[in-house]
Amino acid sequence: MDSKLVGSAKEEKCLEELKEIVKKNSEEFENFEWLLDDKFLLHFVRGKKYKIAKASIALKNYIRIRKHQYKPLFLQLDNFEESTIGIRNGAVSVLRHRDAFERTIVVINFTFWPDDMTVDQFTQALVLVTEECWNCQKVETQGVQLIVDLCSFGWNHLKMFTPSVVYKCVNIFWAS
Repeated sequence: MDSKLVGSAKEEKCLEELKEIVKKNSEEFENFEWLLDDKFLLHFVRGKKYKIAKASIALKNYIRIRKHQYKPLFLQLDNFEESTIGIRNGAVSVLRHRDAFERTIVVINFTFWPDDMTVDQFTQALVLVTEECWNCQKVETQGVQLIVDLCSFGWNHLKMFTPSVVYKCVNIFWAS
């Protein structure tokens, strides 16, 4: 265990408990072993405020969503050009400064949504931004503030957000 990653005895104990859960349920995490290092597992420990039961559920959901439920969406993340179109155009961005509560601020701006960007590309951009935010420990403990600029939100956008798309986004960003 990397002592630079773990900040307290409580964190270390929780991390060990989560590792035991992963070991006991190894079949659920098959093909994701490369991802399950201390740094990655600490995201769940800190994000769920050291409640191991909740952290393990979130971790299992994270893997299930990527491994089974929305596998094609996550396989396409390897295509960098396609996955980052929403970021490059400014439809999804992260502000440089934090809010008064030290939360990272993510902005969704429909003004910069290119006409040729699909809702899956938008979701991929959000996934990439979210996972990049995870690299900051303050995000794990303080959270993220989301600002959605609906100024240019029109029928073209609305018809893309079908109930199944909204359900997918809730599953990806809330359940895991």
